[in-house]
Amino acid sequence: MSPDPSLPGIYTITHRASGRCYVGQSANMPRRWANDHRPALRHNKHHSKYMQNTWNKYGEDAFDFEPVENCDVDDLTEREQWWMDEL
Repeated sequence: MSPDPSLPGIYTITHRASGRCYVGQSANMPRRWANDHRPALRHNKHHSKYMQNTWNKYGEDAFDFEPVENCDVDDLTEREQWWMDEL
């Protein structure tokens, strides 16, 4: 069963061509993408310089946002680190 994006959890933002991904956590994953990451990337102000440069070069359509796991809010940091180590 795939993760429910409306619940707290871990997500990835992946550049399809390279397979490189950003791992993040949020209590509301779609809102984090729509209100934080995407606007920052669109305005050339994202904190990840690698992702910003790749976004600038290849465009928004080259990326996928994907919830990968639901978890309790208290476990977000631990699970985010696990996914960063795994990927």
